[in-house]
Amino acid sequence: MTHFLLIAGCIVSGLLAASRFIEERFPQIGSLVRYLSPFRVYIGFFTLIMGLVKLLSTRDVLTGLAGIAVGAVLAVGLLSFIPSLRDETRDKISMTLLGFQTPIGIVAIVVGLIALFFGWGENRLF
Repeated sequence: MTHFLLIAGCIVSGLLAASRFIEERFPQIGSLVRYLSPFRVYIGFFTLIMGLVKLLSTRDVLTGLAGIAVGAVLAVGLLSFIPSLRDETRDKISMTLLGFQTPIGIVAIVVGLIALFFGWGENRLF
């Protein structure tokens, strides 16, 4: 069950992370991306947690890493709730992660689709 939740999280989070790229090339999916955009931080946090759980529990390496990466990109808005971070550090982390947003989103979509169609077993690479 958690395997499919992570796969869905990777695909949906990847769509949100690469939203500009997706909307330019696939306008039909643009309405779905715009509908989910208000929930991007929550979806990202969920995918980040699911990626950590899968990586630590079953060692699904690529799916877990993709979930962690795309979840971190989308959940970067949660950094403002950490009072111990200075503004300069928060901005540096945000700019670094957001610079790789589109490539990480595309990789998360690809890894999610590969895991969906070819990675049915536990403890595999996908």
